[in-house]
Amino acid sequence: MAPETRQQMITTAARLFQRDGYNATSWRGLVEAAGAPWGSIHHHFPGGKAELGVAGIDAGRDAVAAIIDRCFAEQPDVSKAVERWVEVSARLLVDSGYESGCPVATVALETLGGPEPVRHASRRALDAWQKQIATHLRNGGISRTRAADAATSVLALLEGSLLLSRVQRSDRPMRIAARQARAIVIAAVGSSSAE
Repeated sequence: MAPETRQQMITTAARLFQRDGYNATSWRGLVEAAGAPWGSIHHHFPGGKAELGVAGIDAGRDAVAAIIDRCFAEQPDVSKAVERWVEVSARLLVDSGYESGCPVATVALETLGGPEPVRHASRRALDAWQKQIATHLRNGGISRTRAADAATSVLALLEGSLLLSRVQRSDRPMRIAARQARAIVIAAVGSSSAE
């Protein structure tokens, strides 16, 4: 079985988990959406759906991490970079017809009592984004503690606004969150300068 088949299955799983969640994504539906032969799922993922779930979450984590890095690379003002990240996330949500929110949050919420590897992968993804944002904020001159607090607040704003926007089928919550995320970072920059 070709490595591209495995990658196609991971990419498809990440997309379906993002849109429908882990529990609503069936093996059969995933294989059909990936255009893969039925036997390939057991060949590439002998650990079953949980193994594929971890791979899908990891793929979503990496995709979001790349967007975060790109926003900070393109915008040296860290407050504007954070605002841009939320705006890009809003655009992706709107472009999906409000079907695809965070590639981790839906799975994280529905598997709290589910497979341990999937729960751990969700936590690792969210922790990684928080640390990544905090690192960018520290590189922008914010103290370690304030950067960690601001990163947590920004991530919480993004996740909450994605949920509200998806449910309301409106990007208004995300537009508000983008402005508030920028304000949080501006305040953190000001507080760090005063220390």
